[in-house]
Amino acid sequence: MLLLALLPTASAQQSLGGLPPSLDPYRSALVQQSAPRHRLPPLDLEPYLAEDAVNAGRKDIPWRFGVRRQVDFGVDIGGQWTALPDGSMLWRQAVRSPGAKTLNLQFDAFDLPPGARLWVHSPDGQVQGAFTEANHNPKRSFATGQIDGDEVILEYWEPADAAFRGRLHLSNLTHGYRGLDTAAPQDKVFGEALACNDNAACATGWERQTRSVVLITVGGDGFCTGALINNTNRDGTPYILTANHCLGGDPSLWIYRFNWQSPTCANPATSPAYDEIGGSFLVASTFDSDFGLLQLFDPVPPSFNAYFSGWDATGAIPQGGVGIHHPTGDIKKISFENSPLTSDDYNGGVNTHWRINEWDEGTTEGGSSGSPLFDLQSGRIIGQLQGGDAGCNVFDWFGKLSRSWDDGVGPTERLQDWLAPGQPGTLTLDGYDPNTPTGPLDASVVAITRPSELALSCTAFSPEVTLSNRGTDPLTSVGFQARIDSEPFADVGTWTGNLSTNAIASVELSEMSTTPGPHLLEVRSTDPNGQTDPNPGNDSVVLSIQTFDDAASFPIAEGFEGPDFPPPRWVVGDYDLVERWRTTSTAASEGSTSIVLNNYDEDFEGEEDWLISEFVDLSNVTDPVLSFDVAYAPYDVALSDELRVSVSMDCAESFFTVYDKAGSELATAPEFEGEFVPTAADWRTETIDLSSYAGRPVQLAFVNISGYGNLLYIDNIQVTGTVIEDTDVDTDTNLDTDVDTDTGEPPAQVCGCSSKGAAGGWLGLGLAALLSRRR
Repeated sequence: MLLLALLPTASAQQSLGGLPPSLDPYRSALVQQSAPRHRLPPLDLEPYLAEDAVNAGRKDIPWRFGVRRQVDFGVDIGGQWTALPDGSMLWRQAVRSPGAKTLNLQFDAFDLPPGARLWVHSPDGQVQGAFTEANHNPKRSFATGQIDGDEVILEYWEPADAAFRGRLHLSNLTHGYRGLDTAAPQDKVFGEALACNDNAACATGWERQTRSVVLITVGGDGFCTGALINNTNRDGTPYILTANHCLGGDPSLWIYRFNWQSPTCANPATSPAYDEIGGSFLVASTFDSDFGLLQLFDPVPPSFNAYFSGWDATGAIPQGGVGIHHPTGDIKKISFENSPLTSDDYNGGVNTHWRINEWDEGTTEGGSSGSPLFDLQSGRIIGQLQGGDAGCNVFDWFGKLSRSWDDGVGPTERLQDWLAPGQPGTLTLDGYDPNTPTGPLDASVVAITRPSELALSCTAFSPEVTLSNRGTDPLTSVGFQARIDSEPFADVGTWTGNLSTNAIASVELSEMSTTPGPHLLEVRSTDPNGQTDPNPGNDSVVLSIQTFDDAASFPIAEGFEGPDFPPPRWVVGDYDLVERWRTTSTAASEGSTSIVLNNYDEDFEGEEDWLISEFVDLSNVTDPVLSFDVAYAPYDVALSDELRVSVSMDCAESFFTVYDKAGSELATAPEFEGEFVPTAADWRTETIDLSSYAGRPVQLAFVNISGYGNLLYIDNIQVTGTVIEDTDVDTDTNLDTDVDTDTGEPPAQVCGCSSKGAAGGWLGLGLAALLSRRR
């Protein structure tokens, strides 16, 4: 009972709940030893506090609350394994950062088999988890929210019949030194917000918009604010609007905190409850109006009671404005300007911003960055906070949503393609409340979840969708139809069950097939409970997909000398609509051409750019070896990039990492503060043993992870090995269903597209913005 009383009232990330074995009264006796403890060196905060003093009041940068500290722990590094009587295994590791107020964690590997559990808890019994395979994101990374204190204990439990050994690696933890305090003076509750801030509950009539505003942990160590924003499909696509200047670090590790607010106008004595969800990818952004649009990996759970705010892109002068925000990592606040706003220039732009000359009620501070500005009359979003003065009774600048709407070059620099797809003339939209049923009967397709984030697949695949009940009556059956491009719709399955209001279900549909290349996949729901759906507007979802030929070849030799890029049957997996891998004749290890990715000119920190090979037939190869030539010079110690090579055995559904180098380890030349062009001496050949993948066709992925460093070159990719003579007669060329007469068994499928399987990190990529920033 005491342990249960210590559990936090907040919901930190979406989790299964339960207690870790060492705290579970029924299992703690099985865990005889304490977790091995690692104590980090004391952290000298003076330099950080001095920087904070200089940056006090700045709203054009995230509000720093902590210091990221590099660690190196995982199921294969450190910690202690304990065999439990039922055959299951428990891995534990404690880490302490002396003096921290809070700790939050970033895992660069998080791939758990079905049934496995991860908990993070403090010595005094604060528990986060259990986290499971349901917390997987396409990048197989993971982050936790803050937990009070300076020590955390990791407990990873794996069942005896686990399909594979989990991949779990803790790469960083953040030593929180300010903000989010659970006890503080009444004028500075939890964070360091000024006393002139009013709690969001102080105003009436803004309750729905308040439910859309979130506190964002960016880069693991800073806070910004954002808001859920509606789109013309009104389908609950979880878009978050924030500021471009908040886009630090990898968005897949960002944490979004909902509903952290006082229930009344008065400051509470203890922290209010909240909900958290983690993981997102960048959709679009631009510097001029300072907007960033992200999309959460997962739908917002109905239990969050979230609201998707409407917007106004007309540019008409608002007669007043309302700001809802999280200043200095504090609970949610609200500010009012009751006079007409001013159109203003900012940072070299012309009429790019709305100016609040002086708030009539409330203010904003650091941490409020990216928070929505609402039109006082319509309640729609008209901008997001970029900068302004510090203190009470001050001015602020908000980037205009009307300038973010269509000023950019292409979809990655503007909002209209995402918030009003196919409707460029629509300039206003009201909000959307997913927790308000539309009527007795309403089935909705929320998202297509397979093909997954990069939407890559073999030509034959089984779609998977998320079904939601938007009506008041329970759903017991729903039909599904799908089509590719402009083909007629065809039936692809029927779901049956019992789905209550606002509940969701994952539905796998029948196999479909098409030709290699880009396509549009559309899936729609039909006949809920055998009746006509009275609200067809949310029945259908469309996804751009790329399918590829699964015919396999061996050996492979690709020097990128041909006229086409990507080469035939290769795929560039860049669904930010910008194919940043390209060929160049500036340098080559052999011949006259190589491929290059320019991390120097474009600030895409954390973005992954994928180049995926054709299928390589390793069915009859005993000792396959991958080799390729690489040339790279980091810009400096702080600005360097990463190259990862991974192998897929299931049509790009999942990948195993076989090579991962960054910075000085990846470098083939000294640091260079200019655009790197390699000489002949700057190339290095890398060799990777692929023996563990012999016996089936595979694909290779070459992934650049940008650190805003320098140009990365690859050339002369080869897969070689010893071919075993096979006298069996194949009945086709795709190596998919023929019977091997040596064993009587069919060889492995080229495309296991209907199963996520037990492979390593899933293929995933955030949609990235086109930023143009030179040093």
